[in-house]
Amino acid sequence: MLRVRLNAAFQPADKISTIIQLQDSREYGFELGTLADTHNVGLHQAYVQVNDLFIDKLTLNIGRMELVYAGQRLIGAIGWHNVGRSFDGEVLRYKASEKLTVDLLGTKIVVRADPNDETVAL
Repeated sequence: MLRVRLNAAFQPADKISTIIQLQDSREYGFELGTLADTHNVGLHQAYVQVNDLFIDKLTLNIGRMELVYAGQRLIGAIGWHNVGRSFDGEVLRYKASEKLTVDLLGTKIVVRADPNDETVAL
């Protein structure tokens, strides 16, 4: 099994940053052939983060991103898996203190199509 990720980070303004991450995930010996187009390379993360939005300690993330909460039982990136999980959406985060952070989420799990299933559009 192989997973390769290529990251790029940009900071176009003082309180704005951007992350772009491509991923190639494959399992050797299970490709359809040497000429098969199995779409192994994809966009794993691409989001914009705005810090101190309107008020101090209020952060907004918009785009495709990994989310990790608690033990990843309900919401997690599943870093041990060959593909991993990312979400499309937005996260509004307010860090009230060192011990209290409040997140408001609006996301959708990114579904990667099975390259062997011809009925699924890629």
